[in-house]
Parts: sequence; C-alpha cells; structure tokens
Amino acid sequence: DEPSATTDEAGFFSVSQSDNTEASIVSIGGTDAVTGIELPNFMLTAELNSDLTKSISVNPLTTLLTQLSDQERQTISNALAIKDDLEILSTQDHWALAQDNNETAIAVQQVSQQIGLLMLSSTTLSETTDADRLMEANLETARAMAELADAGNSIPLDLTTTESVSVILNRVSSAIMPNNTL
Repeated sequence: DEPSATTDEAGFFSVSQSDNTEASIVSIGGTDAVTGIELPNFMLTAELNSDLTKSISVNPLTTLLTQLSDQERQTISNALAIKDDLEILSTQDHWALAQDNNETAIAVQQVSQQIGLLMLSSTTLSETTDADRLMEANLETARAMAELADAGNSIPLDLTTTESVSVILNRVSSAIMPNNTL
C-alpha cells in the first residue's frame, strides 16, 4: 500500500513525508498542460531528493536517468550535452526557467520533450495500460538510448535524426514485443 496523490491543474501534489529517501515518485497518466491532450498511459518517474524540503520535478529526462546506472547516466548526459546532474534536473523547474529564456533550461527542455516523444511511442508499442509494462517500455527506451550513446557505436545518439529514433524504437519493440518488428 503505497502513498498516492492527485496533482492539481498546475501539476503540484503533496504526499505524507516518508522516512524512506530511497523511494521514487511515479506519475501515470494526466493531461498535457500546454496542449490539453490526455496522456492516459504516459508514465514518468523521479527519485526523491536527499533534501525532502526541495520540490521534485518529474519529467521525461528524470524518468530516463533514474533508470540507468551512474555510468550510463553520464554517457547519455555527455551525448546529449546535458550539463546538470540528476539532483539539479529533478529539483529545478526547467519549464519555467526556459520560459525566462535560460539557455541551459531551453536545451534541457528540448531534450526532455524529445525523450518524452520516444517514451510515448514506446508505451504505444507496448499496447498496455499495466504499470509494470509501462515501466518496462520506459526502461527499454533508456537502455536503447544508453547503448546508442556508447562511444563505440557507429550511430551517434541524436534524437533529431530518423536513424537514431529508428534504432531506439526497433530496440524497444524487439524487447517488449519479441515476435513483432517495426
């Protein structure tokens, strides 16, 4: 029996403070505040911060990075030119900072939106509303990106190219639907 909460129209929520700082925040579903589009199977995660008084930002980038090892996080961060560490990414409101023309936040938001689109595509491929399968689709997306970001690959990780996106989605598809191909 895990604590749960529903966000308000601005995305804010509150849950009773846990003694477990190893816990994660998991968000399933919702409505995109900018477009108004409902995303019933969109799953996002973030780790609780060591300082429980800080706000937590749950977004596609935190979802990706919380599922990887420290080395994979660094590899992807380098490949995508993300300078902030996970603690900063999960405590700052990069959306608001980007609206204030903060160049770092604009770059983070751009990458986060690209990752979000890949995650939406992956969850659509999984054809499920089951939380475990949604988590698996996100994990496979993270793993595929980590492999592509590895310096030994012949294809660079660039989320604006058809080639990178195709490699990632084919990897996800073969992992979550082994009998089907794209």
